[in-house]
Amino acid sequence: PVYQRGGSIIPRKMRPRRSSSLMLDDPFTLVVALDAKQEASGQLYVDDYHSFKYRDGKYGRINYTFNAHKLQSSVEQEGSQFSTKEWLERVMVVGLPLEPKRVTLHKGGETSDLTFTYDTSRHILTIRKPAVNILQKYTISLH
Repeated sequence: PVYQRGGSIIPRKMRPRRSSSLMLDDPFTLVVALDAKQEASGQLYVDDYHSFKYRDGKYGRINYTFNAHKLQSSVEQEGSQFSTKEWLERVMVVGLPLEPKRVTLHKGGETSDLTFTYDTSRHILTIRKPAVNILQKYTISLH
């Protein structure tokens, strides 16, 4: 088994590939493991995966926080020219005691409903297809 510390958010690429170079534009899954206070935080660093352009500031660093039933992303980007096709495919919230009635995505001034499933025996909420670019600022709220 794989263990993840409560209070952490770990970005993962879940699609099996024959080599890591084939995973370049694969989407991310965020695994949010809540602590006793129902909070978590994590970070993701992305660049082009093959050059030294990060030295010129061509990379992105994304900070994630989950508290008060909200997952928020904030992007620290040294060079504004850096972009990526990578996107967020799924969010798994582990340790959520109750199923939410509704899950919404707020980005760029717009709010939309997201589809989700909740496993009552394992207390895992799976949010499917937020479909936001990994370098975009957004908030996912559980209601």
